[in-house]
Amino acid sequence: MKKSTVLSLTTAAVILAAYAPNEVVLADTSSSEDALSISDKEKVVVDKETENKEKHKDIHNAIETSKDTEEKKTTIIEEKEVVSKNPVIDTKTSNEEARIKEDSNQSQGDNAHSSANKGTENPKKEDRLVYIAEFKDKESGEKAIKGLSNLKNTKVLYTYDRIFNGSAIETTPDNLDKIKQIEGISSVERAQKVQPMMNHARKEIGVEEAIDYLKSINAPFGKNFDGRGMVISNIDTGTDYRHKAMRIDDDAKASMRFKKEDLKGTDKNYWLSDKIPHAFNYYNGGKITVEKYDDGRDYFDPHGMHIAGILAGNDTEQDIKNFNGIDGIAPNAQIFSYKMYSDAGSGFAGDETMFHAIEDSIKHNVDVVSVSSGFTGTGLVGEKYWQAIRALRKAGIPMVVATGNYATSASSSSWDLVANNHLKMTDTGNVTRTAAHEDAIAVASAKNQTVEFDKVNIGGESFKYRNIGAFFDKNKITTNEDGTKAPSKLKFVYIGKGQDQDLIGLDLRGKIAVMDRIYTKDLKNAFKKAMDKGARAIMVVNTVNYYNRDNWTELPAMGYEADEGTKSQVFSISGDDGVKLWNMINPNKKTEVKRNNKEDFKDKLEQYYPIDMESFNSNKPNVGDEKEIDFKFAPDTDKELYKEDIIVPAGSTSWGPRIDLLLKPDVSAPGKNIKSTLNVINGKSTYGYMSGTSMATPMWQLLLF
Repeated sequence: MKKSTVLSLTTAAVILAAYAPNEVVLADTSSSEDALSISDKEKVVVDKETENKEKHKDIHNAIETSKDTEEKKTTIIEEKEVVSKNPVIDTKTSNEEARIKEDSNQSQGDNAHSSANKGTENPKKEDRLVYIAEFKDKESGEKAIKGLSNLKNTKVLYTYDRIFNGSAIETTPDNLDKIKQIEGISSVERAQKVQPMMNHARKEIGVEEAIDYLKSINAPFGKNFDGRGMVISNIDTGTDYRHKAMRIDDDAKASMRFKKEDLKGTDKNYWLSDKIPHAFNYYNGGKITVEKYDDGRDYFDPHGMHIAGILAGNDTEQDIKNFNGIDGIAPNAQIFSYKMYSDAGSGFAGDETMFHAIEDSIKHNVDVVSVSSGFTGTGLVGEKYWQAIRALRKAGIPMVVATGNYATSASSSSWDLVANNHLKMTDTGNVTRTAAHEDAIAVASAKNQTVEFDKVNIGGESFKYRNIGAFFDKNKITTNEDGTKAPSKLKFVYIGKGQDQDLIGLDLRGKIAVMDRIYTKDLKNAFKKAMDKGARAIMVVNTVNYYNRDNWTELPAMGYEADEGTKSQVFSISGDDGVKLWNMINPNKKTEVKRNNKEDFKDKLEQYYPIDMESFNSNKPNVGDEKEIDFKFAPDTDKELYKEDIIVPAGSTSWGPRIDLLLKPDVSAPGKNIKSTLNVINGKSTYGYMSGTSMATPMWQLLLF
């Protein structure tokens, strides 16, 4: 067995010991139905026939879906049954999509915590802020909630009694002094916003080897080691339940902890599938957590869905073999999906929703909580997150958290190839407040050793490439405008940086424009200019830019596969492959590219580049040079795997001591250039690459059980 596998198992054993049963303090077993309810008057409407018939005391009733008149919007929700508050369902929509409109005639009586002083015009949404009010104890909290409910322009959003006794409230800043004077309130602090921090994830971190070893010694826990019977709470931007990877194997369904026929009470309202038996959208109170734009348009780059795939993606063996699928860490685990914020939407994502999701996870006794978001903090007693994470510990539920992508306070750049200490400072800690907690398992990001690329053959040479833009379609490149098949040889034209002065007098009709990589904003303008001149496609040669500054010679430009602002057919090749292509276009410019020795730059690493830029640039053709060259895309099933033998921390990963010198992170996993699931677009399950500690965090879930 490999040494790295032994290390992983040893680390896992330490983590398991930290959560051993003899150290677990059971959570309060008082009625969970009463524990988290905001008001007996809150209602959950399952469909139009049952509307207003039941009053449920459920955790999710805390969501106030009514908005001020000026805020009312139409939201596209892809479900037949919608859990929301007094919705009016447009029957003209299909069964797959229902247009939900909030009832503008909703009575004030349905909103138990709407603003008092009905004759006074409510302030706009943007004038109100969310605060966390902690109560002295449960009894005084009941009085405090009444006081808060009667306060002008104030709405109680959620109450908590598992992680601490308190409430999340939405109010105007001028009410803050009044809130502090309400009897029973011990402290008030503003809720902070939250932001997000593989082809075969199990293979990348040696899970299969570890499992073979456990089976060989007849390890007592687990039989299949694929997550069956396990429930993971994914608190993020949501999950697309329609994706083909969101499935449970038939032989694993008997092990599912949450089965539709066994659900009771309001839990029935939040069922989506065997894979996602419980989901909640903090934006509208419904169960569909697919990340979309506010107007209902598809979003191509969903953070939470990417996390879900790493956690428990479960494509078929055939799809994985054909490079059309992924295998997550715990492929047969079930996922609780909490959509607490959105990169595509305009809604506010804050601490109050995170606390609420943690309480719900405790209530349902999930096996592990995965969080890949947050801001830097101390992780010490006094922060609300300290109490929340300690409550999970007492309930016997481990929390695995991304350390963040803030590098260290001593780094000159958070996107270098490896972590560094260029600024030579001693106070280096820069970890998220959740990861900084001693009970949380803080996960750092390492470079992925294997990255998959599509291939194209140009002039008899095989080039790995990466598409730029969510609408890339190689068939459009190999098809003429009249619908006929393009010839086997295409003309390549070098257009420099693609600026106006470069394009003057050039005829790009039906040709592939080859250009240098430049800053992103100018790059998109260059794409449009080249396409306006009739270019068939644009090929971008990678160069020094942000996080790929150390490996741009070997890899194409990455991270733009889901960019919706690029409408053209654009793809990128590495700097080294770019030199090969330039030499094909103009052989007379061929010059040897000199390689730099990193040791020569040890005192000035910020000036280090893998190659000598002068000799590299000498190979560029003259602007306007063109050449007809053989061109053919490789089949989708033919990929190139880029591999590196070294395992190093990603330059972006946060690390360093807390202010009390406790070292973080605790563990590390591959997090740079990770392939996983994205949303279903036009009926097709999509995949893409992302980087960050967010992608590393899910890797540790299975090793906890």
